[in-house]
Amino acid sequence: MSNTKIKSPNVYDVRVLQRNVGDGTLSRDELDGHMRDLPDVASKSQPFDTTLRGHERDDEDEAGDEQE
Repeated sequence: MSNTKIKSPNVYDVRVLQRNVGDGTLSRDELDGHMRDLPDVASKSQPFDTTLRGHERDDEDEAGDEQE
């Protein structure tokens, strides 16, 4: 029987990974193994439009000039 506890999926949350590795909740080896075991889902990806409707940018705004 292994002494390894099953980790909650929350310890792998990208928003807290650095903290969990830093405080020892998750070892670097555990993280590397988890990342290695993730399935490749690239074939399931789909492009999407990120255009904001109703928020037209002014050419001066893009140059960093302030509007009056």
